[in-house]
Amino acid sequence: MPDPVLGVLTVYKNDQKFIEWEERQFFQKLTAAGCHLGLEVVVLTPEDVDYRKAEVHAQTFQPSKSKWIRKWIPLPPLIYDRFRYHAGGRVLQLRQFRQSFPDLIYLSRPLADKWTVYKKLYQNAEIRPHLPLTTTYTSKEDLFRTLKSSRVVYLKPIRGTGGRGIYKIEKFDRNRYILSERDLQHRIVKPVKLTEGQIVSRLEKINISSNFVIQQGIDIHLNDKRVHDFRLLMQKNGEGKWEVTGCAGRIGPKGSITSNLHGGGKAVALQELLNRRFNDNAQVSSLRHQMVRFSHQVVRDLEREFGRLCELALDLAIDREGKLWLFEVNSKPSREVFSRIGDRDTYWKAVRRPLEYALHLYEQESRLNNRMA
Repeated sequence: MPDPVLGVLTVYKNDQKFIEWEERQFFQKLTAAGCHLGLEVVVLTPEDVDYRKAEVHAQTFQPSKSKWIRKWIPLPPLIYDRFRYHAGGRVLQLRQFRQSFPDLIYLSRPLADKWTVYKKLYQNAEIRPHLPLTTTYTSKEDLFRTLKSSRVVYLKPIRGTGGRGIYKIEKFDRNRYILSERDLQHRIVKPVKLTEGQIVSRLEKINISSNFVIQQGIDIHLNDKRVHDFRLLMQKNGEGKWEVTGCAGRIGPKGSITSNLHGGGKAVALQELLNRRFNDNAQVSSLRHQMVRFSHQVVRDLEREFGRLCELALDLAIDREGKLWLFEVNSKPSREVFSRIGDRDTYWKAVRRPLEYALHLYEQESRLNNRMA
């Protein structure tokens, strides 16, 4: 096998071949960590690939000079997929890449959309009680049927990330509802009171369709009316085993229906937020253990269904009665929440672990090839 090189597979944000700033910052840290582990890290997109020669015009960061350079290299044997699937038509480029080079060592496989993941997890009797009731939006009848059993519902893009384009609908009285939203630029839109007919007109105007799911609303408000949840990061370590890298709380800004950091949310240490919710040390300790056990169940279940995975972030919540809920699973997680709470050790562990796992897979493949030689 060739020397260990990890190719970070991503996508350009626009036609000017620009990679998102946050991702570039993360890739720079990956490169620095890779240097210490003896693993070269390069960044590539499907647009950079010469498919005939199996070569790529990759980008690599030089920490000593603090600059990016390009160079033509053979396709790396290891691929860390950071391709964001909300990238529109570029998802076809990813499919072409994977189909053209199936023999590369991929750290993970693509995870499905929210609805497919929900249906899979719902089949597990142990996980099912922790899932908010969810269905696809096919018509207004689906929405108002759900509102009969749940006073609050959320409309979420099936493939959306980062809290963008989410709508909250809350039953106000017999024929009126409160509509709140976060637009595609993360902005908080002022809530409005609407009748059932006005709700329908509004949804038609913004083209709500089967690309959305309807999710039961769970009361996750703190005493100051701000919403909160927990971001738990599961990653495989250098032995290929799942571990909880870290977990932190997130509190949304005033008036927000989501807690996402990109939308102005605040990161809070897990213990601090749990203590704020439940003034009972035994209960807090029990909840922490439950979150860890449950997260292991989820990742094992999803990996059996979708194939090898490298890392997953779980968005968890605990309601006022102390019940644990799973809102979403993210296969392309940020590590920023740990940096925001000042936990640099966990942050850097979260950066290193995909690299350590990549080296583990590389060594496994090398041993297999030596046995077959």
